[in-house]
Amino acid sequence: MKWMGTLALAAGLLMLAAGAGLWWSGQIGQQEAGREWESLQQEAEPAPVAVADGVAMARLTVPRLDKEEFIIKGASRGNLKKGPAWLAVTSPPGTRGNCVIAGHRDTHFRFLKDVQAGDEIQLEYGKRVFRYRVESLQIVTPQNRELLRPAKDAVLTLVTCYPFYYVGPAPKRFIVRAVLAGREQQQTTTQI
Repeated sequence: MKWMGTLALAAGLLMLAAGAGLWWSGQIGQQEAGREWESLQQEAEPAPVAVADGVAMARLTVPRLDKEEFIIKGASRGNLKKGPAWLAVTSPPGTRGNCVIAGHRDTHFRFLKDVQAGDEIQLEYGKRVFRYRVESLQIVTPQNRELLRPAKDAVLTLVTCYPFYYVGPAPKRFIVRAVLAGREQQQTTTQI
């Protein structure tokens, strides 16, 4: 009986270490993405700069929650460790169509549990800020591909696994759907 307790304790510590490693990896990934983003902002062009897969391409903020995440180009397993990732088969931010961004529920997209209908989500892409208004929150099965369907208007879809505090592979997906409410040109400053 004593060895079973020791085995259970060891397994628990191993799971805790794995979770801490995933969290730490995500924090380091976002720091790197932040540096990449700042470098991109030094470009003089207002149009989005073409970036390689795995590089920060946008910044997502939710003002009400005081939350900021850098969005990575390409939704590969490695990129999702670094941060929320844009599915390259969907529309770019701020354009007509469905822009889909996926992220892990236990790291970068944990805050989605606190998002409410009507919240503003800002997506900086290039030198523009696109303001989206949350229209709906849904819980769907992983087989539901409706969220990837193209849209005729500019729509932002954020996807993460659900439930948020589930241990192991989560059985459902949490979907935040927002519509474009406005866009503005960022002010560029010239240093002398």
